[in-house]
Amino acid sequence: MVVTRGSRAATLAVCATLLLATSACGTEEPKEAATQQVRLYGSDGNMLNSYAAELKDRADLIDGMKGTTPLTPLPESFKNRLRSVDPKLGDFLYAGESYDAVVISALAAQLAGTTNPAAIAKQIVGVTTNGQRCETVAACLTLARNGQDIEYRGMSLNRAGFTDAGEPSTASYATLHFDGPKLNDGKTEFVGAGDESAASTKARRSRGSSAATAPTRATVRP
Repeated sequence: MVVTRGSRAATLAVCATLLLATSACGTEEPKEAATQQVRLYGSDGNMLNSYAAELKDRADLIDGMKGTTPLTPLPESFKNRLRSVDPKLGDFLYAGESYDAVVISALAAQLAGTTNPAAIAKQIVGVTTNGQRCETVAACLTLARNGQDIEYRGMSLNRAGFTDAGEPSTASYATLHFDGPKLNDGKTEFVGAGDESAASTKARRSRGSSAATAPTRATVRP
């Protein structure tokens, strides 16, 4: 069943209300209402600054809420580039990962020398391992156009390359804290996950017969 963000917000409001009311349950004798602290824990889609708006007049429920979400430290220059596209952008969940996915795909297409999906797929892992390290799109494309093995490092892929299965061998997540209706960036802690030794050590696959066309000139904004 697909759960919408609106239904998650409604569920959180109901759960918090029920938790706050438990002090009056379980007894036949009336008791004075007691103040009870409730700790809420969130993850992924509800650990966003935009989440409070979904709760509307119950936004105060998330004050003090803690949780985790996939996130890597992002340079302010990168955030500014995102804001230049959408000035109202207030959250960066999966921004670094999405950027790296597009860049890796473009570099793989350049090395494959074709737009054939199967040929590009064979280059994906090799783009991130066992080559000359490059950290900008322009530098990586220059190397790739010369047919040189590269080892891309970007916004989220910054510690080690992909595994043989084509997954990041290392990643990062963050613990976040709501102070009022907004996340307190000063309390954010980043935690590394994964194992660098799990990165592939296989040599990059050379172009096959399906890639024997003129080299693709991938164009990606640096």
